[in-house]
Amino acid sequence: MAKLIFKTSEGDKETVLNKGERVLAAAYKLGLDADGFGECGGNCVCSTCHVFVEKGLELFPESTPAEEDLLDTVFTYQENSRLACQLMLKEETDEVIIELPSA
Repeated sequence: MAKLIFKTSEGDKETVLNKGERVLAAAYKLGLDADGFGECGGNCVCSTCHVFVEKGLELFPESTPAEEDLLDTVFTYQENSRLACQLMLKEETDEVIIELPSA
């Protein structure tokens, strides 16, 4: 289990992320999908769940070729860019920090 902090334009939102749980599921629990975040439901066919992993990137699996292809379409790509639907927590830790790009 880890404390998960989402940095959003409306301020920080916190929840808990359990080992084996995806960041996208945690975002849904907080209602972050209300503005079109994660439109495909976690199927890795869009890039609407693009996030920046500010802390804890090593706690998630490496990106897949399918994820890399979608990240290539993101205008605000950074080295810590990932898709929340592909971020499944591998091990317990104190804290993970995820930033949502500005709309």
